[in-house]
Amino acid sequence: MNNLRKCVFPDNLNAALTALGDRKSLPFALAGGTLSGKNIGPETVTLVDLKRLPLAAIKTTAAGLSIGALATFDEIENSRVVKGWAGGVLCAAAAKCSSQLVRNMATIGGNIARPNAFNVFPPLLLALDAKVTVAWKGVAKTFPLAGLYDGTLKKIPGRDCLITGIILPAASKGLKCAFEKFARTESSWESYITLAMCAEVKKGVIKSARIGIGALSAVPVLAPKAAAALTGETPGEAAGKAAALAGDLAGMRISPKSVEFKKEVAAALLRRFVVSLA
Repeated sequence: MNNLRKCVFPDNLNAALTALGDRKSLPFALAGGTLSGKNIGPETVTLVDLKRLPLAAIKTTAAGLSIGALATFDEIENSRVVKGWAGGVLCAAAAKCSSQLVRNMATIGGNIARPNAFNVFPPLLLALDAKVTVAWKGVAKTFPLAGLYDGTLKKIPGRDCLITGIILPAASKGLKCAFEKFARTESSWESYITLAMCAEVKKGVIKSARIGIGALSAVPVLAPKAAAALTGETPGEAAGKAAALAGDLAGMRISPKSVEFKKEVAAALLRRFVVSLA
């Protein structure tokens, strides 16, 4: 941060976007700062601190569950509204992020803003078919979460735009879900693999499933082969097909030394989830 000359603390979205739009000052937006604070480029002249923006509300709407981008992990973990959504799976995921000190500061918007293999929310939000609201000067748009990572957005959050919120579709409220982070310790930021598993179960049959995978690549991915293998089966039948997840992992860049281990772990975690659906 050798060139840092100014810090601004906007208290409304328009002021924040105006500061971010001043390209001559090479601005950089900071939310919780637990990770991006370490990566502020030496070219940055203006730091735009977002903590005063009113973007932390958590509420239900006609569209589904709305979570402000500045909601912290601790706020999400302890929200009564979130606990009542999809079995409280977002609360479980938030609780698995590092230490309590980090959870007090880290925000959901910051966690999804830039690709990082070990961020916990991207694979879960992908499995829940979440959308994100993004704003830049004079524009506000809603994208599927994957749009942040596949080039659809064509902008860099924190540099060219701001993530303002996350929306979980109303249909996701009643899903059976689980989030698993397989790591050396519960508080580790790094993990061997993370799995976000969601299923719609009716009359003892899995009607649909979505499985998000994290920690194996910079961006989260879905596991369509495993999801297809589970669909239309009873939990008992589907448990025997958990190994189908290996087919989804096969196309990913995993170290040869750990690929078989991670396939076995992933299949075991998926099998445990499917059994819990019975």
